[in-house]
Amino acid sequence: LVAPTGPSSRTGFGRMLNPTAGSEAGGASRAWAATITISLAILYIVNSAGLIAFNKYLLHYDRFPYPITMVWLHMVGASVLGVLLYLVRPTLFPSISSPAPETYVDFRTVVKCFVPVGIFFGTTLVLSNTAMMYCSIAFLQMMKEGNLVLVYIFTVSAGLDKFSWAQTMVGVWILAGCTLCIHGEMHFVWIGFIMQFCGQIAECFKLVVQQFLLSGQGYRFDPMSFVFYMAPVSAGIITIPMLFFEGHAAVWAAARAWYAWLAASILLAFSLNIVVSMFIKHTSAVSFMMAGLVKDCCVVMASVTVFRDVVTPMQQCGFTIQLLGVGVVSLLKTFPHCFKESFVGGFKLALQEVMNGETHRAPETAKLQPAKEKI
Repeated sequence: LVAPTGPSSRTGFGRMLNPTAGSEAGGASRAWAATITISLAILYIVNSAGLIAFNKYLLHYDRFPYPITMVWLHMVGASVLGVLLYLVRPTLFPSISSPAPETYVDFRTVVKCFVPVGIFFGTTLVLSNTAMMYCSIAFLQMMKEGNLVLVYIFTVSAGLDKFSWAQTMVGVWILAGCTLCIHGEMHFVWIGFIMQFCGQIAECFKLVVQQFLLSGQGYRFDPMSFVFYMAPVSAGIITIPMLFFEGHAAVWAAARAWYAWLAASILLAFSLNIVVSMFIKHTSAVSFMMAGLVKDCCVVMASVTVFRDVVTPMQQCGFTIQLLGVGVVSLLKTFPHCFKESFVGGFKLALQEVMNGETHRAPETAKLQPAKEKI
């Protein structure tokens, strides 16, 4: 996964909103870049929401209640599909077909880079899928808004981001919204809550570890090559807990009964890995979490309309608070030069620049140093 060092790595969430901000390219280049970015964003939202819906439907006690096996099938499917795609179009994997020194993969590289990321990645998926068996999609998505704060805490602690009182205050605001969402849940289940929270912690560790290992100080891979290497490593890691907890005949009987749905879920998971890898290439770990806000909103609405989940007035208030907090963080990341004097005045200046269509930002400010996130 390439960790960019050009303008795209310095524009944060604003880059997603206007990927050609501050560039001197012509109108055609701007339109083309905007089209690609919007298309990737739409693909990410559709794939992610579709995969969540598939998992929620399948992870029912009357269908396929085996979250570890489901994640293992996703990783095995991604490995097989990756090999087939490489055989057909090796040029889609430049780090493999034309390797550079910084993309050379040996046993040491696998142990140093892919195994740590794979452990956190597999843990995140297994715990999140398990939480779906106990809690509603809307509740889990509201909990995930707290990831923005968790990632900020982790990156500051690891020295990958600078401490900011403004971002800290907004983080407290977002956590207040999370508290309302959790307290307002009508069908609260402790085991689902604990599974989801532990999964979010594992995801934050994954973001920071991958950001560090795949930065300019470490290895660099194009998105397709990264998925090519990461999927089989994750499958191998997940095999052990799968055999220990779900290695019985009932699992495979259920797999045969629901093979068509599982195949569709595998295809969605494979395509999501690729889309996310390409999309994250242009943002930081924190910025990606903010980009997922749009997807979370769509998932919450689908949870209410399709799955008939109940969202209480307290949760609606808390979710609104979260959205406002994430919006303020996006302004802080996109227009840090506006907030040098004061927070309130900077907020007004940033809104004025948004209304005027200005998307530049002061150079080398509020930079999340090594990039990037995720498969």
